Amino acid sequence: DCLITINDEDYNLALNKKFKAKEIRKIHGVGVNLSKFYPVSDQEKRNLRRKHGFNENDFILIYPAELNTNKNQLLLINAVNLIKDKVLSLRLILAGNWPLFDHYKKRVTELNLSNNIILAGYRKDIDELLQLSDVSVASSIREGLPVNIMEAMACGLPIVATTNRGHREIIKHGQSGYLVDLEKTREFADSIYKLYLDKKRREEMGEYNLKIVDKYSVENVCQELETIYKIYLDD
Repeated sequence: DCLITINDEDYNLALNKKFKAKEIRKIHGVGVNLSKFYPVSDQEKRNLRRKHGFNENDFILIYPAELNTNKNQLLLINAVNLIKDKVLSLRLILAGNWPLFDHYKKRVTELNLSNNIILAGYRKDIDELLQLSDVSVASSIREGLPVNIMEAMACGLPIVATTNRGHREIIKHGQSGYLVDLEKTREFADSIYKLYLDKKRREEMGEYNLKIVDKYSVENVCQELETIYKIYLDD
């Protein structure tokens, strides 16, 4: 009866291909819990870093995602390798588990990046890991509408991400952060480096993300779904 999409590309594709449904709607993803994901004060950030074994002056990147081919964490590992000598105390948190955990661990060891990259495994404290970080990174090949990006935005982080339909939907290049083509590892690394050098720019991007994330909240998405369901349930 109704096709529900979560990004402009899918919505327009369904329209153009004349998908056989009574109606085609777009909603803002599956929603992010803004009561759990939010920015913290500088003091709380320092406290969280101590709690999780990081230093106050570490420059921390984070990507919470299953370690698989589509999430493409190898790009991030290689990007860190390109700038590790220019970014003091560079740390990358890869919060996720199988199937490529052992493969990535081997690559990290080969590149002598064990002090830079933390393979954190499956975690239940992603909110705290985001709150203690400086930049959210995302390297996936395909996305619908990524919850990890919404959660990072809700914590006031700037984003560096690969260009795909889901990332294009939510990330405004130059305002939310930077979008980089998949194969351009050097450009990805340079985008991280630009943010490392410019704290004011990081803060401006984080503030922009806080302004736009409300429409992706669980409350808003539930309201959008309720409106659609009521129409067809009442039928």
